[in-house]
Amino acid sequence: MKLSEAICLGSMLLKPSQNIFNTKDSGCALHMAMAAIGDNRGWLHAESVWPWIMERAHVVPFGLHPWFYKDYKCLIISLFGKVMAGEISLGQLVAWVATVEPAETQASPSDEHSQVSMADLDFALKAK
Repeated sequence: MKLSEAICLGSMLLKPSQNIFNTKDSGCALHMAMAAIGDNRGWLHAESVWPWIMERAHVVPFGLHPWFYKDYKCLIISLFGKVMAGEISLGQLVAWVATVEPAETQASPSDEHSQVSMADLDFALKAK
């Protein structure tokens, strides 16, 4: 499952929280993504599932300073801070992640039912 899809799905499972100590009920974007795939190790281990997030961030959106972000993981964490501050929406974060994540080379059997649309995300966020 792509990270952008996992964040969408996870946002339906957990409440957004910027607390570094995520819980089983709330968490940041990466914690949401890990919950979506059934991995309870949390956001600190997201690179074991999506190793590309440890690559140098070459595209830095929403007015953030490129010199500060060494990798996509740090950038996604900072962008989630902007979501919590109301500066951008979770949908905007997800859409941006979709533009920088690599294409999946091989889908697993469980992925065929994991497609989450932006409309699903918007519905889930309005329902909270």
